[in-house]
Amino acid sequence: MTPEWKGEVPTLDLLNRMVTDPLPLGLRSGPVEPFFQRDIYFDSADWTLRRRGVSCRFRIRVDDRRILTLPPSSKESRRSRPHRTRRAASGP
Repeated sequence: MTPEWKGEVPTLDLLNRMVTDPLPLGLRSGPVEPFFQRDIYFDSADWTLRRRGVSCRFRIRVDDRRILTLPPSSKESRRSRPHRTRRAASGP
């Protein structure tokens, strides 16, 4: 399972600088390979999953792989329930 980090970048200018500027603190990176994916998040009308600290993400990748992920969505949930479930689906 690939580790995932999420963050918000407040402006397009800052995003462009982050992409083009050298990495900070002497960090190094291998080759960068851009890719496309689409994430769709699901919940019930009354936000049951969110209230329970869970998110439901359906990811469609450029190679048409489809991945449904149900990770805990908050730090508290991750501490008490560290297991993440990920299943790849095949089909039309």
